[in-house]
Amino acid sequence: GALGNSGVTGSTGAGTVVNGDVGSSPPPSISNFPPSSVTPPFVVHLANDATVQQAHTDALAAYNFLAAQGPGTVLAAQLNGAVLTSGVYSFAGGAADLAALGTLTLNGPGIFVFQVDSALTANVGSNVIGTADPCNIYWRVGTSATLNGVNFRGNVIADASITVGSGS
Repeated sequence: GALGNSGVTGSTGAGTVVNGDVGSSPPPSISNFPPSSVTPPFVVHLANDATVQQAHTDALAAYNFLAAQGPGTVLAAQLNGAVLTSGVYSFAGGAADLAALGTLTLNGPGIFVFQVDSALTANVGSNVIGTADPCNIYWRVGTSATLNGVNFRGNVIADASITVGSGS
């Protein structure tokens, strides 16, 4: 799903479907749900309830754990066309971008950790694909994540906000 530290914004128009719970803590700032939605049995937590508070605590612990993994292999900010295997990755300049209609391929078993010190942007029509288990892919984002792609794999833990675009 999506958990924001200061907000989660779904897309307008036809909306976006999130396969997981959606929440924001400490401020319960959720917008554009509906028209965006979650796949049952998941729910949108419009209040800063106990579930969202615990998720926030757990996300903070995960964020700090991921940050302690070190920078790993430094990649160029533009991910289009990259094919990666498990490991820890960071980005020159701190931001990560996947071009419009671009593809990032993550293959193989193991854990993928992406250290994005500032913003993560998956542009319109982009795809994060491959054989890697989405449950083993972690994106630690220092500020905000904007996910406008068709397919995006992994768990995004952003310090500020996550915006999910139309058609994502």
